[in-house]
Amino acid sequence: MVSLPEVLMLRINGEASGQVPVQVSGGEAVPRSLHIEVLAIGEWRLTVRATPLVGPIELPPERLRLAGRPLAEYEQVVSLGRGPAVLDLPLTVDLQANDPPGVYKAMLTFEIYRP
Repeated sequence: MVSLPEVLMLRINGEASGQVPVQVSGGEAVPRSLHIEVLAIGEWRLTVRATPLVGPIELPPERLRLAGRPLAEYEQVVSLGRGPAVLDLPLTVDLQANDPPGVYKAMLTFEIYRP
């Protein structure tokens, strides 16, 4: 019997880190999209959580949208899969007319694990 090694790796925008700093200025989020590479043998689950946007005032993390879905402080499933995968997900922000202008910062934390 041959057993396969356990492989479960995550790269985001070329970095082997699950944390992505986000900066919002002028109504746009930077980075504008996330290129996520999953290297896996077997099944996996990718989750994300976001900190509030801190700037002139604190805005809830739900103002950030990943692939059109609002983010949150609690862990949310981004994708489920089996084997290697590549995801290209746009990152946008939903600022309101009464939000003070300025620079806002947040942190996205991704985790990948076996279900």
